[in-house]
Amino acid sequence: MKKALFHWCIVLLLGVTACTAHTHSSPPSPTITPPQPTIALALPPTGTLTPSAVITATLPTPVNFIGGAQIQETPFPPQPMPADVIGGGAVKDGPFVFDLRLFQDPSFGQQPVAASLYSDLNGIGAYLWWVYQGPEATGPVQTYWGTLPHLDQLDQATFASISKGSNGGRTGGVLLPGGPFLPGESNPGDRIHLALKVHTPNGNFGAVLHFTLNQDANGFEPTDISVDVLPSGG
Repeated sequence: MKKALFHWCIVLLLGVTACTAHTHSSPPSPTITPPQPTIALALPPTGTLTPSAVITATLPTPVNFIGGAQIQETPFPPQPMPADVIGGGAVKDGPFVFDLRLFQDPSFGQQPVAASLYSDLNGIGAYLWWVYQGPEATGPVQTYWGTLPHLDQLDQATFASISKGSNGGRTGGVLLPGGPFLPGESNPGDRIHLALKVHTPNGNFGAVLHFTLNQDANGFEPTDISVDVLPSGG
């Protein structure tokens, strides 16, 4: 009887201890997850981007030799006037208008980078052009340019026929007597006559660009420039 009572006392004591330990034990620390920040990207509204501007440019027309194959039907003047014109102008002879001018261009000279830029006047080129304004077509037509009296030695172009608005011409250097291409000699004070002539079944028509040679440190330069109709038989 005493052993049984002792046994139950021990069991009761252990149960009370267990309850006390459970009552006073600290609860586990809660796991705290910090809130994650929200990042918002501000994007531009769709369709509000400004497209790049489109830039266009008009290139200038180059000045060069114009042959017979490039004959055109255009109003006068047929070609852009060269920059830095120093003298000349337009005259009318029969059914033709002629425009003859001298202009400054350092590309022209006695030692050019290309044969087409040769000129006995350093830094000087000549613009020689014609336009037909007759009412009826005519042909065949031959055109000549050069320094008088050597005009017919330089055949500029030949056309089977021309009509109103047809035109042609040349932009190039100036040849002087006594240079590598023409006989004779040139001296300061000489009057030079640069001509353009058109030969047609109805006769010859043309114009002359006159200028006087002046001597400077770089050679000859043109002065006293004028334009006139080509004399008959020129």
